[in-house]
Amino acid sequence: MWFNDARCGEGKGNLPILTTGAGVDTRDVYTLAVSPGESGAAGSKFTFASNIFAGNEPVSAWYNLPDASVRAVGDFRADADGKLSVTFTAPGTLAPGTYSMVLYGQRTELTAVARFTITR
Repeated sequence: MWFNDARCGEGKGNLPILTTGAGVDTRDVYTLAVSPGESGAAGSKFTFASNIFAGNEPVSAWYNLPDASVRAVGDFRADADGKLSVTFTAPGTLAPGTYSMVLYGQRTELTAVARFTITR
């Protein structure tokens, strides 16, 4: 057994040391939060939010249609903390089906995705 109380030690030499550091997150795609819910009729408003981006990062948004085609939503900017919230009004012409909203960080190349469903 080892003690460090000799020569004016603090007596803490046997305490465990916990080291922490930045973890490595290797996900290809992050989950995007959707509110008020993940489904609604054409013309409904959906809000998509994420906090994965770099501070003040430019972020592109688009949605994927069930037939695999893509529609641009626009370019936005995350806040100083890397948070972004985008409110999207589903066009009244969208057919019922499952779609996905994509937010893509232009500097970090991080991608956040959420599914949403258009009902009748």
